[in-house]
Amino acid sequence: MKNNNKTGFTLVEVIVAVTVFVIIIGTVMLIFSWVIETQEKTLASQELLFQTSFLMEHMGKSLRMAKKELNHPPTQCLNTVGRGFNFETNPPINNRIRFINDDNLCQEFFLSDARLKKRISTNDNAGGFEAPLYLTPPYLEVVSFRVNLIGAGQTDTLGQIDRIQPRVTLFLEIRRAGPKPGLLPSVKIQTTLSQRDLDIVK
Repeated sequence: MKNNNKTGFTLVEVIVAVTVFVIIIGTVMLIFSWVIETQEKTLASQELLFQTSFLMEHMGKSLRMAKKELNHPPTQCLNTVGRGFNFETNPPINNRIRFINDDNLCQEFFLSDARLKKRISTNDNAGGFEAPLYLTPPYLEVVSFRVNLIGAGQTDTLGQIDRIQPRVTLFLEIRRAGPKPGLLPSVKIQTTLSQRDLDIVK
């Protein structure tokens, strides 16, 4: 008499084992993919915060040391507001700020082609501006840059001395450029700076 006690797996057991294996491998791959994506977003956010922090610190240092416009036309840095002012913007857009820096050179920060730029003149008036320098790298997109001024001049609208220390409020919205803007990190930041020197009438 033959012994037919063969050991092996049935078809159902093989299908169940393969199904469980595929589910486990799929879950592990999904978790691994999610971890890599989260790490990429975290690194991109850190880089964005670093760049934004550097940018605001750079602009803030220059704006705090701004000097009052004391020249008369036509050799002025602040062409539209004139003598006695500390800063000039370009209303109603207000995406540019011009001032005389601590080296007595006319300087401006402005938004152009979704990048923040700066220009410095070779002298204390707007006639000697050199080519602009980029402040933001090409992989960052500046969505919005706005400037609000308080006390930029020495007199109010009635011609009275305003006695307000000049303050500049900067608003910046910046994000990482890429094909999926909704999935990329973005930052909105606002800061207010005041001038280092007392605003003395000159």
